[in-house]
Amino acid sequence: MVTFVVTSDDDITPIELTYTAFRPGLDPEVRTTPTTGPSVMVLQTDCGEYAPWTFSATSATGGSLSCALFFGGMHLKSAGDYAEGDVARGTSVDCSATPGM
Repeated sequence: MVTFVVTSDDDITPIELTYTAFRPGLDPEVRTTPTTGPSVMVLQTDCGEYAPWTFSATSATGGSLSCALFFGGMHLKSAGDYAEGDVARGTSVDCSATPGM
């Protein structure tokens, strides 16, 4: 089981979530979807070879954003970004990883 979690500091700021989608019998596919926080969770069943997995989130405004990637109950990677008052910079986190490496 692959679990990707993104958290933000409010429920109105748009977040762009980019993640690897696993589909039985097909190669993994990178998808992008808009969402809002404060917490977003993607649960998937791993299919196929252990190629690099893309899991990232960005927000066009300041505030806080964090992500964590879990596989088979193990924590693989986490990241956080905070931009107090710097709404022009935005926030970005990347929890991409290659399992088994």
